Amino acid sequence: MGDVHEGPRPRIATSHLAQHLGQRVCFVGRVEKVWPIAAPTGCSLQLQASGGCRKGSRHIPRPAPLPTAPIGLEWQTMASGSRDRPNLRTRKIHPSGKLFILSDGEGKNTTVELSEPLDEELSGVIEVVGRVTNQATIMCMSYVQFREDKSAFDLALYNEALKIIHEFPEYFPFGVTRND
Repeated sequence: MGDVHEGPRPRIATSHLAQHLGQRVCFVGRVEKVWPIAAPTGCSLQLQASGGCRKGSRHIPRPAPLPTAPIGLEWQTMASGSRDRPNLRTRKIHPSGKLFILSDGEGKNTTVELSEPLDEELSGVIEVVGRVTNQATIMCMSYVQFREDKSAFDLALYNEALKIIHEFPEYFPFGVTRND
């Protein structure tokens, strides 16, 4: 799979996955975020599976059970920040850290598989380069997070560009090799 970075690769959306099975592709999407689930304020520790968390001598009870998610994904709530201003983030992750979900410009979700667990938290818009698997997921070879602090990336406009690219392939010849 070392050849995934060599040569042209088509830019696709979720609706194009089935047409590109086994091929290297480029996919741009937003990391799927889920609304925060209320956690006890004052808890600056990661929630413990054994039942809540401790802050000093106080025991903070465990919140209500989290709902189950499809395809082996779990909801995970992390609490950080201060007692007065907690920072709650909830994200869809796989327990192994080797899967994440991106949504394209149409709001359709795509699962991205990694060969190694994530070593950083992902957020915002990400470009993934990889191969489409037989399960219509993307086996990621590399990814780049877009910096949205400078300017926001318009996924809907990007999706419109993808529609044009795929409607007129004669003007956007991906995967064509020249015989020089």
